[in-house]
Amino acid sequence: MRIPIATSSSQGRSIPLTAERLVNMYAEKAPAGSKSPVVVLGCPGLTRFADIDVRRTRGLYRTPADGRLYAVVRNTLYFIDADGNSTALGTIAGSGRVGMADNGLQLCIVTGATGYTYSVSDGLQEITDDGFPGADTVTFLDGYFIFNNSTAGNRGQFFISDLLNGQVYDATDFATAESYPDNLLRVFADHSQLLLFGSETIEIWFNGGAADFPFVRAQGSVIEQGLGARWSVAKLDETVVWLDNEGIVRRLEGSTPVRISTHAIEFDISRGDWGNASAWSYVEEGHQFYVLTVPARDLATQQAGTYVYDAATQLWHERKSYRQDYSRSGFYARAYGKHITADIDRGRLYEQSLDVYEEDGEHLIAEMQFPQIQNDGNRFIVRKFQVDCEVGIGQGFQAPVAEETSLIGLIESNGDTISTYKLDGGSISLVSGPTSLGFNANILRIDTLRGRAIPLTERNIALHQATRIRNWTYNLNTGWEQASPGSLTGIGGSPSGMAVCALTDNLIVYVDNSDNLLRAMETDGATWSQKGNSLFYLGGANADVYFSRYSSNKFITNEFVLGGDTQLALYMVNFDGQDFSQVGNTFDDGNTNIPIYMGNNRVAIFGIESRTVKCLTWDGSNFSQIGNTLGFPLGTSFESGCALSDRLIVALDDGNSRLLALDFDGENWSIKAQLSGVSSGNYLCAIGQYEESDLAVNNSGVDPQVILDVSGNTRIFDMTQNWRSMGKKGEYNKRVIWRRLGQHRSFTPRIAISAPVKRAVIAAYADIEPSNS
Repeated sequence: MRIPIATSSSQGRSIPLTAERLVNMYAEKAPAGSKSPVVVLGCPGLTRFADIDVRRTRGLYRTPADGRLYAVVRNTLYFIDADGNSTALGTIAGSGRVGMADNGLQLCIVTGATGYTYSVSDGLQEITDDGFPGADTVTFLDGYFIFNNSTAGNRGQFFISDLLNGQVYDATDFATAESYPDNLLRVFADHSQLLLFGSETIEIWFNGGAADFPFVRAQGSVIEQGLGARWSVAKLDETVVWLDNEGIVRRLEGSTPVRISTHAIEFDISRGDWGNASAWSYVEEGHQFYVLTVPARDLATQQAGTYVYDAATQLWHERKSYRQDYSRSGFYARAYGKHITADIDRGRLYEQSLDVYEEDGEHLIAEMQFPQIQNDGNRFIVRKFQVDCEVGIGQGFQAPVAEETSLIGLIESNGDTISTYKLDGGSISLVSGPTSLGFNANILRIDTLRGRAIPLTERNIALHQATRIRNWTYNLNTGWEQASPGSLTGIGGSPSGMAVCALTDNLIVYVDNSDNLLRAMETDGATWSQKGNSLFYLGGANADVYFSRYSSNKFITNEFVLGGDTQLALYMVNFDGQDFSQVGNTFDDGNTNIPIYMGNNRVAIFGIESRTVKCLTWDGSNFSQIGNTLGFPLGTSFESGCALSDRLIVALDDGNSRLLALDFDGENWSIKAQLSGVSSGNYLCAIGQYEESDLAVNNSGVDPQVILDVSGNTRIFDMTQNWRSMGKKGEYNKRVIWRRLGQHRSFTPRIAISAPVKRAVIAAYADIEPSNS
């Protein structure tokens, strides 16, 4: 019988209710008389267009009047020509996302506290007019740049520039969105209307032509639905779409906010840091897509994802880059006749195309999970499952890394080199190195940078030398290389021992050994400055004091300050942006315990005196041990360790000059692998764990695969069907059939197409008969 194919992602809280899911595929209505009423096509791939910087993009914009493309990457404005060559135009302050708009003569850029204009004739100029108070967002309407006021106490206000001049302002040219006392988060122009997005309401204004201040609020236009994520607003299908303050995606029809997200999509959104979501939109072959990416600031408790709405079909699908939970494309501009996107994690631009079937040389795996098949609760036998596919021109590929492989960086603390080791199954081996760092000093790892989930092919670390932080990046193909800029200055003093960690990619906490003060330091990408208050921390000079990051505002330490004295125990410490404070209760078993946060609220602790390893859980208030205690000799001192997952850590056993990989299954610790002959006095960092998805990719380098994964209530199958070339080399087009799939009460097939080839699913069939048992 013919079975329905998946046409959207609608897998919500209850998988037995609906398991349907599309990843890197979208549905399109087929013409009348076609074999199927709907075809599911593969999403576009990416080729590299420009490689600007290892740090992330902050904004991307095309000026319509001259078609020029601009990007703000790190703290620099760049012009990018039609061939992908970039030219630096000047410095942009700050580190967060920027707002951009143009008036046909000037490009305007705002960062929150500062603003700039750029023109080819005048170059990049900071806005210094006293009438400009600072803004987070900017738009253009009827000759005026329009901004939200970002200063404290005036967050309901918006203001305007002089006519066609973003450098001139009148301090009286402002108004307040005053229907509700909420903060104004975003200004946005659409169809000669000015939309003022507040946290609880939206107001619609227009140009009324008054001489003193031209904009007035439209009568009866207050919308009692706010904005949940400042950067989620985008134009789509002659209207505006945004993520509201309740985690629902809406589109504006007239002055009515119409819900377009489904319960399943809203459930997915709720699992991430949706207040920091961002969106962009584009049109291709009649489809109008709204692309919403929800990050995960705390990887222990949140789930990132990219969710895409197609206005042509009113259906949702998901997009994922290889080994990530979200799409790497975070910005978009239509420039030089191309679809240009910018990497959400680094300063790299791509050309997006439906004729490309991979992402910048990495796999683009398409997945379809079919609706569940049942037989009124009765058992049935699946004799055959068939999928009709079209998979066009492709060349096959070689998967870059084997399954379940982890990479660990080992930094020589008294030398000038870094080496890379691989944990593959039950063995640890040297991959590369030692690589020269170019300087000889006491180098200290502070952490892999954590602002977002960083692609494993571009994993960053930060090294400390004297009063500088040096950023390095690891790439699977090229190994270690120093990132730009060469070093960041101004942190003051030097961290004591391992009493340092990164909370985000621009915020560290550490104890300064020059004055014994615990500080939080924030960087704008060029220099460091203190954030909040410091705290006296006498015991920070102790080499056995360790910090381990728990979340973007919490870290775990084995020593903290109480009543002016430091106390040896395990603490959870919170930094609220101003002050440090203890959270919940301590853990003290009489040992000096070195903490390593593993994820999923698990903390591994190494007991220095007892030479033991334990696993603790954190419930928000208390630490408590789970599972057994593992005893093994750690030598004269514990040097360093890192977590590869919520069950796997690697430790440097100083006394025996070896690396140990330790596995915790929830009940018992065991030694998974070890490597002898590793020198002491070093620091470890986790570069990344390479795990293929549950639907493994083709490693043969010959033909693409369609992989079937079937979950029922009795058995789980993972079956692969390889293509053989049919006629022209690299061209594939055939039915894929799996036979003898067993007995079920429910049958939920999922397929993945694994190679960089054109992907289309046309129809599916199942040969089913009742079971006698």
